[in-house]
Amino acid sequence: MLNSMDAYDAHELRVCDADRAIALDTLTALTGRGFLTIAEFEERSSRAAAATTRADLDELFRDIPPGALQHPAQTPAAVAGGVQPASYNQATMAPGNQRVSGAAIRGGLTLLALVIISNLPFTPDGLQAVMIVGVLLALWVFKVGPARWYAPSQKQLMERQHHLQLQMRTEQTRVERELAAEQNRLLQEQARLSQQQFTTEVTDAMTQMLRQARQRFGQK
Repeated sequence: MLNSMDAYDAHELRVCDADRAIALDTLTALTGRGFLTIAEFEERSSRAAAATTRADLDELFRDIPPGALQHPAQTPAAVAGGVQPASYNQATMAPGNQRVSGAAIRGGLTLLALVIISNLPFTPDGLQAVMIVGVLLALWVFKVGPARWYAPSQKQLMERQHHLQLQMRTEQTRVERELAAEQNRLLQEQARLSQQQFTTEVTDAMTQMLRQARQRFGQK
């Protein structure tokens, strides 16, 4: 007889909250190291929070190089193979992360550029305005410069992850309440049907007794 695990592909097995949390931590680490953009992080985090099977989680890392993480054995794909996961912490996510957000870096660069441009000698006011607009467009619209100027800080990533986890727990609580309400309704319906069946059985028994009594009196 086949083992119950043999009847299923490992990727079809369902995942729990701990598996989803590991996936969210892994996405945070990848974003901090520049493998994912903020938009990709938010999109994949939403999918991780809604994942139900190993395949759902593995799909999030399909285009990530195998050696992208310090601990590749802790990725969801490795967990599906039977490796015990360990949550990523600040130490394991440290490489490539930055304490200051890209917005703060660009803000400082913008302020520095404004000071330098405003103090340039023999520069017409119109040219200064054009240079200031050029700096603003380069830093805030066209995103010129290294990726770290546009990356979120570790704190921002953790806040977003916490927000997604909170949404996941809220959704789970809502589903549990709906299931409890449905279970309570089914129990009440079952009790009503049982009472109805009992009443019917008692009525049938009394009717049968009355018939038997009439038959006896009729024979006398």
